[in-house]
Amino acid sequence: MTTITQNEGQPHQSEDPRLHVRIEEDLRAMIADGRLRPGQAAPSIPELRRAYGCCRQTAARPLQRLVEEGLLVRYPGLGYYVR
Repeated sequence: MTTITQNEGQPHQSEDPRLHVRIEEDLRAMIADGRLRPGQAAPSIPELRRAYGCCRQTAARPLQRLVEEGLLVRYPGLGYYVR
């Protein structure tokens, strides 16, 4: 599993409203440069929350967008995987 270390441990009370865009861009870059390969698990929502110090919705939004674009596939109970 790929580890993201961004703002680990920082609170999310004053969260940047564009943080979901940065998370999405980071995930997209990880797929493009091969750090995340087809069939490999993407970082989970809890992992993204810890790494970026954000709320659940902010962590989930970029994953869902990448599913809608066909870059990730979601397996309920298992997580998100690179397509």
